[in-house]
Amino acid sequence: MFYVEYLSKANYHRSYGSAEILPSIVITALPGSGAELIGWLFYNNPDVAYVQLPSSVVKMPRAPKFRLNTFADACLWTYEDLAKHPQMRTWIQLLRQNLPTFVSDAILDEPDEGVLKQSDVIYKEYTTQDLHEHIVKYPNAQTVLHFTSGSWGLKLPWLHGILGNNLRAIHVVRDPRSWIATFLRDNMDLYKKLNVQEEVDRMFEQADDDCIPNGRYAEEYDKLRERLHELKSAPPHLLLAWLWSSNTQAVLRTVTSLPESNSRLVRFEDLVSNGENTANLVYKFIGFPLPPTMTHQLLQATNSDIYKIEYEGVISQTTVTRWQQDLAEHQIGDIEEVCGQLMEKLGYTQMGPWRFKSEADDAMSKETQ
Repeated sequence: MFYVEYLSKANYHRSYGSAEILPSIVITALPGSGAELIGWLFYNNPDVAYVQLPSSVVKMPRAPKFRLNTFADACLWTYEDLAKHPQMRTWIQLLRQNLPTFVSDAILDEPDEGVLKQSDVIYKEYTTQDLHEHIVKYPNAQTVLHFTSGSWGLKLPWLHGILGNNLRAIHVVRDPRSWIATFLRDNMDLYKKLNVQEEVDRMFEQADDDCIPNGRYAEEYDKLRERLHELKSAPPHLLLAWLWSSNTQAVLRTVTSLPESNSRLVRFEDLVSNGENTANLVYKFIGFPLPPTMTHQLLQATNSDIYKIEYEGVISQTTVTRWQQDLAEHQIGDIEEVCGQLMEKLGYTQMGPWRFKSEADDAMSKETQ
């Protein structure tokens, strides 16, 4: 089992009041990383109330000069940006302090829509109604904020400025081969649904307007930007590989900028394959006792074949290795060539060396011609 801990190397310390204030739990990940699975570590726990943002429960507010790419972006938000988005800051503070109001409004507006998508098959799921009943029964439960846009990984310093040293940020990472296979599966259904190529174009347009002028651009995206023209005509797995690499490098830098014990990386594969140990480590990090029922929920979700999560479908023990059947050998080689160093850092074993020239090699050779 691999559990990554990136502790702060920062030289500053701030005081946010009493150490008795309960932790503010935040979850971030790239879409398609399987982070929704971590919800089964929190659903029905009297100590917490888990909510995805945005969702049928809570919509994103409209705020002046606020732009957030729904897939991922290259803009860092730091402590110095707290004054720039006061409405967003107030919204997050209200979510932490008064979630029942948001959920009550959601019940009135959309009484039949669940947190997870409905299906013709009856799967285990946690609905808006379940959440409403939970917070009525446990009104003092601490809100777990799961930001579903991949942009929020680069906003953790800003969130730390709002939530203080009680922030407990969990960023879920996934093997890039598995992540990319999810997008390419079923005739590239998720790739098309999330408009990946258009979102990447929009990401750099936003960077030009919003973050490059004020020095908030994540330079880890430079390699992707330099290759973007060629990648548009290349197989989609190459664009996805460079996107995963750029985002993951930027998030690692962001995580290590936070004060000690404020952030952790958790691998999706560990949630699936080593749920009990991962559950213990997550709860130890956030500082709550781990109810046995939470461990049982997670183990059920990954072993019973009746739990679905968004983008992935049914979760089982074979989920973490399915990419080996879904991807061609040359695709695996390309992904490992682009992402190999980060994979090693995160504990993912590569399958190379490869017997023939990869498409990544071809793309690079075209650049030099």
